[in-house]
Amino acid sequence: MDIWWGRLAADLGSWGQGWLPVISIVGVFVTALVAYLTYRQALDAGRRDQWWVRAQWAIDAALDTGSDRRLAGLIVLTSLKTSDLATRQDAALFDEIARNVKASLGAAGPHGQQAPRPGLTEPSVSEPPVPEPSVSGRDQLLRQADALLQSAAPPESGRRARSPISAP
Repeated sequence: MDIWWGRLAADLGSWGQGWLPVISIVGVFVTALVAYLTYRQALDAGRRDQWWVRAQWAIDAALDTGSDRRLAGLIVLTSLKTSDLATRQDAALFDEIARNVKASLGAAGPHGQQAPRPGLTEPSVSEPPVPEPSVSGRDQLLRQADALLQSAAPPESGRRARSPISAP
């Protein structure tokens, strides 16, 4: 019985010597693959974080009725909506913002003057009037809001369906 265990130990030792270089190379490859996938995940998280910072600025700008930043906000939203970092929920949010901008501009008269709204009183003396965009500015905003609504949304499969190895 001692001979059987002794032979098994000797066989395992000789087997280990032959396969040790292969096992080492496989171990290094697996470690490198895990490190690469971790790096890609951190890189994607950083890109998504910066994308969201830009989206927040664009949303604030597009909804700011008292400045000329609205057009720039809509242009940036259109660009962000077509990004591969955008989700379907982001696209739906951007579409709702475009509809909101169109609705707020649709209430303006032909010369940019606000049409009276039922149930609302005139602004008080302490509230400064909000300047309305010019007719050409209004038209640009409406065109850009339409462009945002018509821009392509992210694919239905979503970003998470792609493999981190095959996607750069």
